[in-house]
Amino acid sequence: MKKMKKTILSLILITILGMTIVPSISLAQPMEGCTLRHNVTFDGEPYYEDDEIDSTNSAWGMICLFDSIYTITDWIFYILLAVTGVLVVWGGVTISMAGGDPENMAKGKNFIMYAMMGLAVALLSKAIPAIVQNLIGV
Repeated sequence: MKKMKKTILSLILITILGMTIVPSISLAQPMEGCTLRHNVTFDGEPYYEDDEIDSTNSAWGMICLFDSIYTITDWIFYILLAVTGVLVVWGGVTISMAGGDPENMAKGKNFIMYAMMGLAVALLSKAIPAIVQNLIGV
């Protein structure tokens, strides 16, 4: 039980660290612009997927940053969905193989409970770009 809590806490911390460090690293490189992988709205103006944004656009840095945030949160979302699926299956197998043992039943229920927590974090990762845009005020 304690080991699983430490593992979940470690995954959450790694996720938060990745969300803060990766954009910093990508912004540290000198760029001339970017190709959008997502539809981004900045200052009420829409920019569409596959658009070439270059340094002639005064807001190109923020537009590229938002595109990077969308990409990172998409990856986090897909990884957490996969982990959630594995934990639900693992919990179900543990419960079905428990053979009436209350300890193994509790283990299986905990796997499923932690999977639902992971799903909540995954859904939160999809909301982060909107939260960042609201905090910045664009």
